[in-house]
Amino acid sequence: MTQLEGRRTIRVTIRFFGPARDSAGADSNDVTIDDGQCAGDLLAKLQEQYPAIAALGGVRLAVNRKYAAANQRLQDGDEIAVIPPVSGG
Repeated sequence: MTQLEGRRTIRVTIRFFGPARDSAGADSNDVTIDDGQCAGDLLAKLQEQYPAIAALGGVRLAVNRKYAAANQRLQDGDEIAVIPPVSGG
């Protein structure tokens, strides 16, 4: 955890899969976010930053390899997977 402009921040790694990876233009990205943010907050920011991810609809986040509820608080060093909807038959 660090301080950035008087705010406490944490660093997380975001991993993009499938069409989300294509939208982000990368497999992964290390980002600094405000301490206290939840998975839903991060998803909203990602959808704003990458509108194509928002267009996918039904995108889920997994934190440390477990699906996360929107209110799950993120911790320093977490690995967040951006998982687009999948279909099968």
